[in-house]
Amino acid sequence: MRGFTLIELLIVVAIIAILALIAVPNFLEAQTRARVSRVETDMRTLATAVEAYRVDYNAVPPWDSWSGADTDQDRLNLRIGYFWRALTSPISYITSPPRDTFVSIGTRSQQHIVNDTDQLDPWIQVGVGFLGPDDDRAPRLYWCACSYGPDHVDDTGSLGRYPYTGHAIPYDPTNGTVSWGDIHRHSGKPPTNFLSDLDSGNDNQNGFNPWW
Repeated sequence: MRGFTLIELLIVVAIIAILALIAVPNFLEAQTRARVSRVETDMRTLATAVEAYRVDYNAVPPWDSWSGADTDQDRLNLRIGYFWRALTSPISYITSPPRDTFVSIGTRSQQHIVNDTDQLDPWIQVGVGFLGPDDDRAPRLYWCACSYGPDHVDDTGSLGRYPYTGHAIPYDPTNGTVSWGDIHRHSGKPPTNFLSDLDSGNDNQNGFNPWW
């Protein structure tokens, strides 16, 4: 009985490396698709909760920018904003805020940075029109949920003026499993001014500047 020669070992290693190169991308793509599915499922659950709240109060929950999490040394302190408090207590329309699977702890969210605090945003972002045109308070009739999507980048900006916020980039898996865009869910048909007009290069539809 003899052992493997060096050439034979190198051939085996090369075969394993080739198989890994084939398998790993497929695994990562399947993992991304599963995370997209998780976000979409959480958004459906959130939609059911918000609409149940609307039936009871004839409006969607109030929104503010104070949701998120603060880092205090090595501790993570979650801070529940008005929107999530309204949905979780005293009536539990939803048990807890759904986390955005595409936001890593330690990633800053432009929407939820408050003053100079070291704040993180681990949850799916939600906007209900906290600010309307010319900073008028909106009637809280519409809402939008947003996930960073597989590119892990905020392609929407603040939802404070929703539905008047302009130039969000929607995620579309036909552009590639890992591609630009955020995952959105709207209370109704997406506003025409909400989506980015990439073909025309128009950066300021309806007179509103995107909040980047």
